[in-house]
Amino acid sequence: MNFEYYFDKIFNFYNVSSIKELSEVINTGASTISNWKQRNSITALKKKCRELGIYNEIFEDLNTNINHFQNSNINKAFDLSSNSHSQDSINIGNNPICEQISKMNQTIVSSFINVYYKLERKGDLKRLHQILGEIEFE
Repeated sequence: MNFEYYFDKIFNFYNVSSIKELSEVINTGASTISNWKQRNSITALKKKCRELGIYNEIFEDLNTNINHFQNSNINKAFDLSSNSHSQDSINIGNNPICEQISKMNQTIVSSFINVYYKLERKGDLKRLHQILGEIEFE
């Protein structure tokens, strides 16, 4: 997840061009906003967007990517179906793993999705499997 991308979306949403202008519009100190930017704090952006009632407008593409991943591409990463003959299939319908993913922290899920797509483009999903295996046994 790219902080700058969502930070820019907020600027565009309010049609402002400086942190000072944004701070006035959203009634938040400029130093607070600068701190978010220095820390690349997606969590702070999300929280403020929820408070302002603009979360869906700013993070809509994130939710779309998560839903797309959950509903179509998870089958390339996991083999959880009871009658699967392939490492590339999963029975998504009524699968508890999809429900669990939908309840996870969206930042973590988004990060996983980004890594997944990056490794998929490189044709190296085995690397993701290796990394997850290493984490599991730490």
